[in-house]
Amino acid sequence: MTKTKIIILIVGVIIIGFLGALLSAGNNAYSQKYEFYCEKELMIKKLTEFKKENPNLQPAKETGLTDSYAKDQYYYHSYFYWQDEDRIIHILTSQKDNEQTKSIISFEAVNEGLTLGHWKRINKDFDRKENIRIKSKFEKELLNKLKLNYKNLGNDMFIFWK
Repeated sequence: MTKTKIIILIVGVIIIGFLGALLSAGNNAYSQKYEFYCEKELMIKKLTEFKKENPNLQPAKETGLTDSYAKDQYYYHSYFYWQDEDRIIHILTSQKDNEQTKSIISFEAVNEGLTLGHWKRINKDFDRKENIRIKSKFEKELLNKLKLNYKNLGNDMFIFWK
């Protein structure tokens, strides 16, 4: 095979991988993903209990945001409010593909204030420094307090800052 064909093949594989991640069904390719070593239903229970123990993290009722399953019953939407920054955090919880004993939390977006419509995607709409700060706060103030082992999987967009 000539060098040109090899280069075309490599570039083609990279493009197909990128497009596959971008077009994956029901998934925000920019979201920051965390793998937990527990079933999805246990994860949802832990998140619900955490919110009950920390009612200040519940977004105001007038936002209309409630934790619930999406129509497809695959993703569970959860919302947390950071009073100190006046921001709402949106996460999705799902089962890891073909692995009943693992779940995924996807940190999707941040809404500026309690008025909806000011959503910014994590790993996309923030500059690098602010993006890292927000994700660090999310891990420290939510994920670590769940007291479950997890692994930071990064995102699907080949953005190399975790």
